[in-house]
Amino acid sequence: MSMDLDEFIESLLGGSGDHYPLAGPVGRRAVCFASGSNEPSEVRGFAAVGIPPGMAADRLVRENGELAPSVREVFRFAGTGMPVFVDSGEVAANSLGHEITHDEWIERLALYREMAVVLGPQLYLVAPDRIGHQDVTLERLGRYVMEIREAAGFGAQILMPLQPGPMALDEFQQAAQEVLGIQVIPAFPMRDKLTPLEDVVAFVRAVAPAKIHLLGLGAANRQTQKILDALWEVKPDLMVQQDAMLLNSRKGTKEKPRQFLRKSTEALAFCADARNDRQAFDKSWGYTDEIGDPSSWLPKVTRRRIAEAIGLTGELKTALEADPSEFLQMPMVKGDSLKWWEDPVLAHLLEEAWGEAVKSRTANQRRAWAIHQAFADHPAAHQFHLSENLFSGDIDPGEDFRDQLEEVAC
Repeated sequence: MSMDLDEFIESLLGGSGDHYPLAGPVGRRAVCFASGSNEPSEVRGFAAVGIPPGMAADRLVRENGELAPSVREVFRFAGTGMPVFVDSGEVAANSLGHEITHDEWIERLALYREMAVVLGPQLYLVAPDRIGHQDVTLERLGRYVMEIREAAGFGAQILMPLQPGPMALDEFQQAAQEVLGIQVIPAFPMRDKLTPLEDVVAFVRAVAPAKIHLLGLGAANRQTQKILDALWEVKPDLMVQQDAMLLNSRKGTKEKPRQFLRKSTEALAFCADARNDRQAFDKSWGYTDEIGDPSSWLPKVTRRRIAEAIGLTGELKTALEADPSEFLQMPMVKGDSLKWWEDPVLAHLLEEAWGEAVKSRTANQRRAWAIHQAFADHPAAHQFHLSENLFSGDIDPGEDFRDQLEEVAC
């Protein structure tokens, strides 16, 4: 890795985490991950409401060897007890008719290793597989056995998707474990009823596993309670995990927005116009200092747009684009005492641009707040409580998001 991982790990925030799983017959045990939490705002928002994040390896793009921002976010959970689920991306690839290449598998398994180094047993990794194909799945396990074992060696827990085929599911799991040479957690593809409930129940009855994972089954699914009850009837102490794209379930459309989109719109209203709330903006973002130093925050494309809007050409246009802070101190007309910072049109344009800059800075906080608000009453909420402020300087999962959002005037 090109990043200094040792220094990064040293900076991780620890702390204990209290576990509050979903309801079961002899305790509250089922854990539901929020799949598709591939952005920092999604990790933060779901974690703040006690829902562990689920991520897709194919979406965790890294540039120049650096870890994706969302991966850095989940690294903050090290030592808290908050689990993290990472899918290989096979489901997405299969839906697009794409065959994951060898190089893509190597890249994703390298990511698995890097995350395992930090998160250890808090990390749940989906093994390489092929939807609906037992033979191809076993071949992939054999090809990447060393990479899978390496991640498991750092403590990561391997989820083995039990694909349908000629072998019974318990036989297929045994064959997969023989190839890998390690214990795996049986995982059942539940989307599109790929694995019938009776097959899952039969597997639990025959194998009596300590834990299973139901892939693609959400806590709010109408069939979830029926499925869990059937499993717990066979094995009351069975630990059950599941994952689903929770964000999509409360998004809706522009015409018919559901909770998340409504809260997103509400969060945007906090940043509607910087000029209407200078006191709050000045408190958190230093309006007085920054508005007079646009070179420190004004993007080049916006500099060009402003120069054209006030009709600058030639040397004046070049001067504003090169160093707008210096430009503000220049006289509007040679020999005149009137400076460009006194021009009302330019001042108006700079304030508009500064408000947009603040919106951009606080995009993660606003989106995280909207997720927190939209999922506070979700069946999967409040599974875990993070007792530490894992996002220093930003939104504290233990505090009310609206109050903090207003404090930073975003």
